Amino acid sequence: MRLLSSARAACCVCGALVAGLMLANAAPAMASQTPRITVSPNPSAPGTATTFDVLCGANTTSATLLGAAIGLSAQIPMHHVMVPTSGEFRVTVTLPVTIMPGTHRPSIDCSNGFSGFAVVRVSPIPGHGAVTGDGTTSTQTGTPLTEIGLGAIAVGVLAGAAALFLRPRAGSAR
Repeated sequence: MRLLSSARAACCVCGALVAGLMLANAAPAMASQTPRITVSPNPSAPGTATTFDVLCGANTTSATLLGAAIGLSAQIPMHHVMVPTSGEFRVTVTLPVTIMPGTHRPSIDCSNGFSGFAVVRVSPIPGHGAVTGDGTTSTQTGTPLTEIGLGAIAVGVLAGAAALFLRPRAGSAR
């Protein structure tokens, strides 16, 4: 009986060892099945041109951007990029002006069966933000300076109205 239990324990240890080795060898294969995807510019703004670039790997003949997640056509074919590395594809699309700010994840499918998600951050402010006058730009809205600016505009409007109301009339006696 003791021999049977020792044999059973040895089988369990060997089985665990084999399973661990199989998982260790499978992990790099699974990681290599995810294409490398880049988006530029990122963040993008509604109505701007955005480029999706994917490296699918060897033996890939085509790639497709599934644009429904960003308000575009369901399937957008990508163009092969002539570089020493095979399997690279690119497409430039114009984001819809109605796309909501936030993070969007359209899928890209490669002809070799690999697929992945592009991460597109959409910012409501196009470009690099408003020039602040000191050589920098601002991408923030709703700050205390907004209220100060609106207050200054209101004071200017009231001062202009008062000046019009209090100015001397033509032909009036002095």
